[in-house]
Amino acid sequence: MKVNYIVLLSLLLAIYSCTEDSSPVNSEEDNINEIEYSVYSSTLNYLNTIGDYSYILLRDSTVGADVSVLYDDIQANFDSIEIETIDDYQLRNSEIVKLQNIDSLSLQFTFISDSITITNWRDNFPDAKLIISISRVGFNSDRNQALLYYAEYLDLFAASGYLVFLEKSDTWVVKKLLMLWIS
Repeated sequence: MKVNYIVLLSLLLAIYSCTEDSSPVNSEEDNINEIEYSVYSSTLNYLNTIGDYSYILLRDSTVGADVSVLYDDIQANFDSIEIETIDDYQLRNSEIVKLQNIDSLSLQFTFISDSITITNWRDNFPDAKLIISISRVGFNSDRNQALLYYAEYLDLFAASGYLVFLEKSDTWVVKKLLMLWIS
């Protein structure tokens, strides 16, 4: 009898996994697209204007911060952000995605994997200033608002994480950063 329940449960899971997803993000958005890469470029170029980011190490896979408990704080700090931008950010960051080349940067970078850690990166890349990890980008339906998370690591106890809010008219412009943590 137990075997029948296991077979039935497996069959139901297989059928459920084949059903169409009703999430607001389109299936073509499962991979990082050109719009998302333009947001990355604008964000990293902006960061290079406020700090010494001339040569960085960039994690080759996305990371994300769970912002489900921060909706009120995000709305309070980013006045014009739409809820759907936050929702899309949260949805897109449910999975890790590999990054490809990011064009139009005013800084040099090298993609690194998780084998390069906060404690050994200077041995391998002595000229690099820091390690940066970035998330997927959440958008509103008009694609004129963007929200992403990034973390920067200078050392084991010198790191911080931020949400970045951008708006687009002709180009993507960083409107505000919200620090989420610091060590």
